[in-house]
Amino acid sequence: IENEKNQELGYKLNILFQAVKPFQEKYSVIKVYGKYNRTPENKLFLYNIRKNNAEPFASVKCIYNVKDAEAIGNREMM
Repeated sequence: IENEKNQELGYKLNILFQAVKPFQEKYSVIKVYGKYNRTPENKLFLYNIRKNNAEPFASVKCIYNVKDAEAIGNREMM
């Protein structure tokens, strides 16, 4: 991927899906977690990276990249 740091996550997922043949053959939905650095802080979830603890924080989002719309209604896990 050229200039990978400047590319959106969706673009990177599309490249992964196109470049790795087993992804195309087996998966209709790709699920990843992304950290959004510009998420506003809130008082419910505070995170201190220096504590080195597992703590919840609001800047991580679950992202689904759907390649086949029929897969949305199919809840079978592979």
